[in-house]
Amino acid sequence: MRPQKESQKDRDVRIKQLYDKLNTRQEDSLDLSSLIEGLKKINHPLQDDQGVLKEILRSADLDGDGRFVEFKTFMEKSEMHLFQLFQSIDRDRNGNLSMEEVEHALLQASVTVSKKNLQAFFKSVDTDNDGEITFEEWRDFLLFTPHSSLTINAVYAYYQATHMSSEGDITLSDKALHGMGDFIAGGIAGAVSRTCTAPLDRLKVYLISQTSSEKRISSTMKSRISKAVYVPSKNLLKAMIQIYREGGGMRSFFVGNGLNVVKIFPESAIKFGVFEASKRVLAQMEGLPRESLGDLSSLSGYLAGGLAGSVSQFAIYPSI
Repeated sequence: MRPQKESQKDRDVRIKQLYDKLNTRQEDSLDLSSLIEGLKKINHPLQDDQGVLKEILRSADLDGDGRFVEFKTFMEKSEMHLFQLFQSIDRDRNGNLSMEEVEHALLQASVTVSKKNLQAFFKSVDTDNDGEITFEEWRDFLLFTPHSSLTINAVYAYYQATHMSSEGDITLSDKALHGMGDFIAGGIAGAVSRTCTAPLDRLKVYLISQTSSEKRISSTMKSRISKAVYVPSKNLLKAMIQIYREGGGMRSFFVGNGLNVVKIFPESAIKFGVFEASKRVLAQMEGLPRESLGDLSSLSGYLAGGLAGSVSQFAIYPSI
């Protein structure tokens, strides 16, 4: 099936116009320098990627002379692949892609994309901002995308690699952000946990030090103590009051916590980050989609946990 209802004559004219626009020197053939100049003229995102452009020229120029016939053959083949992918995403067969259809295709391909980045991707393709992507918009956006292994994963990776922010900086991918988020979340969780339990640690140290002192009490005093009624709750309460009074209030329960947080933050960050990364790798080895990490086998879960603990301990060993 041919892309849309464009006639062969109209297609030939459109491709020839594109060829002439890229061939800025108006020579008989199109070489790398001419292609770069042409892409800069139309502000194409691949204008500075010489590696990809060389691969495109190798694919398009069948006999090495860079003439229009080879370029036309390459473009028609590329558009056919793009149209087949477009049709596979167009679930309701209305000839346009909705944001829900694009999101569904990405999820089916195990590509996790935030709502914000999905909207940005959709807006980049939907040039007339009518809420739908036509095949023409799809085709023009993916102009010169290598079609040897064209999938929705490749399309989104192409968008991530070429999409520029308003300041001209390459935006970070969801995968990278998600990976960093695992480490940051783990570090924050460890710091919060250690801070919340700091008063109990302080109390434990205090009671241990008191016990050591009591061992030096005379045998007579020990005898008297042994005859006393031992009430744990009263001892704990006394210790807490003593720490509060001697240390200057609530701050005394958090003495040394800053150093503990400095130590626990990287440890927890590495442990949590490696654990999540290990689960994703093991899930891929088991053939599970990314959203089904909960179905990971028990053995893989133990392996991920063991690896995470080993890596974190090795990494922070000097601070122990």
